[in-house]
Amino acid sequence: MALTSTYRRALQYDLIAPGPDLRWHVSRALHARVADNAPLLDLAGRDVIFNGASEDRPAHRALAWCVDHLRSE
Repeated sequence: MALTSTYRRALQYDLIAPGPDLRWHVSRALHARVADNAPLLDLAGRDVIFNGASEDRPAHRALAWCVDHLRSE
């Protein structure tokens, strides 16, 4: 999965995560009042696009773990 540095850092800091439903999930710690959060908040519910073969995709349980570990506040 190719990401820009902004999205890569957000993923690294548990602010966004691809879910087992193959959609993006966004942490509740991101507030809409902060204008810089808009691109990340806009990801919520959008399809995750994986390039390559389906066997190269992360395991369902790994994606579920990512969503479970999003920052809560």
